[in-house]
Amino acid sequence: MRNHDTHRGGLHPVARALLVLALAFPIVAKHVLVDAGRIVEPVGPGYTINSSSSSSSSNNNINSTHTNATGTFPGPCPSENDCGTSGREDYRRLSALHTLGEDSPRDLFVPRISELLQSSVRGLLRKHPSSKVLPRPRDAAFGSDEADPIAEAVFASMNTGGRLFHSTGHVFSVLENCGGPSADPMLVLMVLFHDVIYYSVDANFLEFQLDLLEGVLALVEDEDGDDRRPSEPLALSETATREDPLVAAVAAVFGVEEGAVLPGKATNEFLSAVVATRLLSGWLPLSDLVRLAAGIEATIPFRPVGPSGETALGALHDRLSPLVLLPGNGAAAAAATTTTTTSTRPTTTEANHEEWRTETLRLAAAMGNCDLASLSTPDRDYFLDSTWSIIPEMNRGMLAPGGPSLGAYRDEFLAMEHRTAFLEGAVPHMFHSYGGVPEEASVEAMRARTRSNLGLEFGYTQVRRLQLLVLTDFVEVLGEDPWALPGLPFLSIREDRDNDRHSEDDDNDDDDDYDDEVLRYLSRGRKTAFPWDPAASPLGALLYRTLGREGVDASVELAKNHRGEPGDLLRACVQGAVLEVLAGAAEDLLGKPRAEIERALGHHGLVRNGGAAAAS
Repeated sequence: MRNHDTHRGGLHPVARALLVLALAFPIVAKHVLVDAGRIVEPVGPGYTINSSSSSSSSNNNINSTHTNATGTFPGPCPSENDCGTSGREDYRRLSALHTLGEDSPRDLFVPRISELLQSSVRGLLRKHPSSKVLPRPRDAAFGSDEADPIAEAVFASMNTGGRLFHSTGHVFSVLENCGGPSADPMLVLMVLFHDVIYYSVDANFLEFQLDLLEGVLALVEDEDGDDRRPSEPLALSETATREDPLVAAVAAVFGVEEGAVLPGKATNEFLSAVVATRLLSGWLPLSDLVRLAAGIEATIPFRPVGPSGETALGALHDRLSPLVLLPGNGAAAAAATTTTTTSTRPTTTEANHEEWRTETLRLAAAMGNCDLASLSTPDRDYFLDSTWSIIPEMNRGMLAPGGPSLGAYRDEFLAMEHRTAFLEGAVPHMFHSYGGVPEEASVEAMRARTRSNLGLEFGYTQVRRLQLLVLTDFVEVLGEDPWALPGLPFLSIREDRDNDRHSEDDDNDDDDDYDDEVLRYLSRGRKTAFPWDPAASPLGALLYRTLGREGVDASVELAKNHRGEPGDLLRACVQGAVLEVLAGAAEDLLGKPRAEIERALGHHGLVRNGGAAAAS
């Protein structure tokens, strides 16, 4: 008996039963995929070699195309009915939900995911007219009976408590970046599955995820021997690639060796690819499953250029080169095979392989670019909201009961400076192109927009850093411990405490310079308020108006490089109006009498002049 912790948002019980049924045939049949050391196309009961001419997905003659910043790539839908019933506006509405930090509504998402699965798998099957479809209990086609349990699995995987950016809505956000539900069917599948495993955030596996990863992960047993769990760190099973050639193919795409500790940077993507290919192995040929894995591999972000100058996509090209998929005549394929029965790498004839690989890499490039479109977007609101929604995934303490302490907020905003610098350094190799798709001009435009967005983020968070540094210095002057105070109430401190918040329609405020984006976002707020951070930062706006950009930068550097006595930062940079606002807030938030506050300020050389506090 296995007992595994499961997250909130587990698979719906009915869907779980359907999923077990849907997976029964491919799991039973997977062991006969190996024939004399070769990997063959899974095209029917027993995964026999296709007896007709090539069913390779290199023969991708598609009627429609879609063009956007990712380049030009095929579209799957000969008719509107084949693309599902939901219009594009529905998908835009769903994509907007990924920044709200709330549980995703199952009844809203699962039917849409099922529609996408059905239209995409059917679109791919039309490309393989010679392939047989694995018989199903009710229907030989890929319909709702087959798609619904898989849609439930995708939803449950992405609707865990720790996900805010990479939640179910992220699927539709990335899909919108890729052109919407009418994008290439393979690209749609890449989007649907690329983040189904996010172990670095979820920190655990759902029960059905462990079922899908059975035989893939190395397991350890409890002392009593009745509970198996994945090893830490995660590692590929010693026998995974030998026992399951589909896993061998995915491992080859990712460059993962059996028994090896899974690379931390690629663990989520690798396991997502295993889950995706296993879920769809009963319907799609191996050429499509490997292509799906390659697209998910391309979403591993921010990889530097290799020692020999190779890019991430170039390295993927090299790993795809020795993968030979056996489409078509088994005898001819066998003659071209050079591996032995002990091989754990898939091999094949080179017929049409270059064309297949080129199309695979173009789709992979498009997928990687779509996944990073929240960085390259021209929509500043979307960029900032996306950036903010990912913060708790990197720092779970932001979701602590009662919220983080004031000191924890300060440390988080200081850490954000290093993350922004890392992203700025990654921009030159952040986006992909293969075979001129997309054109270099489009890629450079993505880079330029990303640099501009990161510049805005740095300017905005720099003021927020100073805001937190000033607040922690101020409470220490008053004898308080910033690590013992809840931080969230301090983030709403404002100059006019009789007015709860700035209105976007308020024409009477002092901020005439709203062409300054940083000031606009500080004063009027980001588009979305999050539970851990309000949309507007009135105190930040006051600091920015008082000190200007250069003054803010100088003050932050002073605080980071000089840690002296409480009050040093306040004396160096805070003007009377700011100190007056802080003193008034301390009465409300800390319950301190005004006289006690003034005595503490005076003790640290901070005194009030003419009814307003000033730095002496």
